[in-house]
Amino acid sequence: MTQFQFYFQCAFLLPILNELMADPEISPPSTVPARPEALILAPTRELALQIGKEGHLYGQGSMVSTQVIYGGTTTFQQRNKIHVS
Repeated sequence: MTQFQFYFQCAFLLPILNELMADPEISPPSTVPARPEALILAPTRELALQIGKEGHLYGQGSMVSTQVIYGGTTTFQQRNKIHVS
């Protein structure tokens, strides 16, 4: 990842994570059913995976859980990722 890509991802990931972690009404990821609190759209699968990886890294140790969903795979499998998390 280039330095530009790193700063670009931090520019929108960190404010989102900051808001999520500061919100007392957000339920922990173990609460079922969890609900999406933020959605980040990416133009490519590779970028979506990279953003998901960074989101997971930055949110580690907090109540924030990240999932990456992209086209080209079965809907059932990806929907399961959201419900199980």
